[in-house]
Amino acid sequence: MAGDPLAIAYERALATARAAWPALAVPDAAFVHHLAARLPAGQDPAAAIARAHVADLYLAVGCLRGVPGALAAFDRELAGVIASFLGRDASDELAQVVRERVLVAAPGETARLAGYTGRGPLGAWLRVVAVRVALNLRRASDASRRAEAAAGDELGRDLDPELDFIKARYRPMFRAALEASIRALPAKRRNMLRMYFLDGMTLAQIAVLFGVHESTIARQLAATRHEIVERTRRELVDGHGLAADEAQSLIELCASRAELALSSVLRASR
Repeated sequence: MAGDPLAIAYERALATARAAWPALAVPDAAFVHHLAARLPAGQDPAAAIARAHVADLYLAVGCLRGVPGALAAFDRELAGVIASFLGRDASDELAQVVRERVLVAAPGETARLAGYTGRGPLGAWLRVVAVRVALNLRRASDASRRAEAAAGDELGRDLDPELDFIKARYRPMFRAALEASIRALPAKRRNMLRMYFLDGMTLAQIAVLFGVHESTIARQLAATRHEIVERTRRELVDGHGLAADEAQSLIELCASRAELALSSVLRASR
């Protein structure tokens, strides 16, 4: 109805998306339905629409529906994303794998691009997907090297420095989520972590201070570390707009330095 805030929000979203992609004839009803289905639960829908990256979502809908010109525009976006953190010959192959991963659906399933919600920029979403693809390529390469007892294929070696660059770019996001997760812990559990990771105390020494058996401390530390991982994952999703699998990719990517990051965050929060 006239003056309805939600209707106005949808109209504004459509106008913004059309202005960004005037050559793409995405059906209005298809875009509105797609946007509505991806609004976060428990939030004011009009406000959520206003925050959404509707132009990026419009492009995604165009790709999913096969709208002429949409795939070419997507390829340009993807090429820019890959080149921004690779910029080497391997980027063409990685871009092709990412393209297939997000656009090609398995029988009976929808394309992964349908999972893009518009809560963050499409470019950022694609970068995290590319990180996961790069990790998978490296794992496959490592498995192949072990199976064949060979020196390893060139792709696996070439991707390592690029992955180091990706780590450097995304580590601040991971650290921010980790800091929020640690701040949410009860003081007693934060102190226990500091004793173990910063002060170098043994489980037995900590157990004496808390008046429990050292096996209890071991279980509590393990449970706390697991909780930190889960809280960090949720913070990446809720606070930074990543999808759940994208957050997992970022956690895996930073896992090699996670303990060092944990110690650094604990030291800073003394």
